[in-house]
Amino acid sequence: MAIETPPLSERASFPVPLGKRNNNLVLPPSAFVRWLKLPLCVTFLLSSAVSINITQLVGQPLYYVSRNWYEAWTEYTKQLFGIVVIFITQYWTPLKVSITGNSSVAGLFSINAKTGLLETHFDGRAIVISNHQLYSDWIFLWWVAFTARYHGNIFIMLKDSLKHIPIFGWGMRNYRFLFLSRSWVKDEKTLTEGLSRINRDSDWPAWLILFPEGTTISRNGVAKSRAFAEKQTPALRSPSHLLLPRSRGLRFSIEQLHETVEYIYDSTIYYSDIPEGVFGEDHFTLRRMYLQGVYPSSIAMYWRRYRIADIPWQDEAKFEKWIYDRWYEKDALLQHYHKTGQFTDPENEAGNDDIPTLEAPVRLSNTVGDVFKIFVVPITTGLLVRLGYNALTRIASNAF
Repeated sequence: MAIETPPLSERASFPVPLGKRNNNLVLPPSAFVRWLKLPLCVTFLLSSAVSINITQLVGQPLYYVSRNWYEAWTEYTKQLFGIVVIFITQYWTPLKVSITGNSSVAGLFSINAKTGLLETHFDGRAIVISNHQLYSDWIFLWWVAFTARYHGNIFIMLKDSLKHIPIFGWGMRNYRFLFLSRSWVKDEKTLTEGLSRINRDSDWPAWLILFPEGTTISRNGVAKSRAFAEKQTPALRSPSHLLLPRSRGLRFSIEQLHETVEYIYDSTIYYSDIPEGVFGEDHFTLRRMYLQGVYPSSIAMYWRRYRIADIPWQDEAKFEKWIYDRWYEKDALLQHYHKTGQFTDPENEAGNDDIPTLEAPVRLSNTVGDVFKIFVVPITTGLLVRLGYNALTRIASNAF
């Protein structure tokens, strides 16, 4: 499915045909509803983040007692943040995600007949890659990990500046996320140390999530991507709906992890309802989605799986061609979905190799119980401290 690259002005987004989607558009809520949602969301998010920080702090002594205990505690605190992002999506942006893929992921996705929730059966150790349309992409990938019960085993490659965000940055550093500065001299050391730890702990599940495009698609990003493509010899074809991927980070990750990770899982994400001529990151910002109630009516994901042993990662030139080919296929997938409202594998346009499409809400399986987990350690710690303080006060008063 070859696609010609249209001019930059025509490549801003994936507008959904009104004739097919207009009845499902999520209209912005009233000013009163926005006023109500904003403080509730901010309060919950900040209190949860502080609670998780406290939980991490309480578990720090385990580092000096048992490495396995400390790893288990860190995994637990990651699970908590996965619960946070799913909960705020469930109540502040209540949308559904449709999921399909080619035959390589057959048997990985199912819907629980009782709850209607998605259940997945991924490997515990995996490299997960995706196109990068919006800053919320990682939230929905974390949700997929939650459906496989690996939401405590996430490792994400992020911009270095994010580790300095108050409260959240400290938590992410404790999660041992990989913060990259776009300087390979620095990043190679960061990746080597981080991936070596993941490799060393090969008995533990680990999902390494990265976006080979490096950033969300934007006007500036498209311009840089096209300039990069034109400088290559021979010049590369620019995708219509994506940025060209950079191969170095992914190839280095495969080089480090190929002995303990068998598969790469590839997700292609499509967001509905982005207006014509507008980049997704400008329309569906995290602030608009979660604080103002403006979010897509639906999200679609197309999954593929690749055995690392079948990928030519040892040869740089061959690997670059491999990753570019995957991105051109993603481009075709997005183009086809934009036109027809469904994905079709570019290598099998008849579509008879694809698994059935499933649709599920982004929702917790046990909302009350899961949310309680976020706060249980600080509450328990506070009660114990209070009891201890009262006991010491009584002892001191009786002694004197």
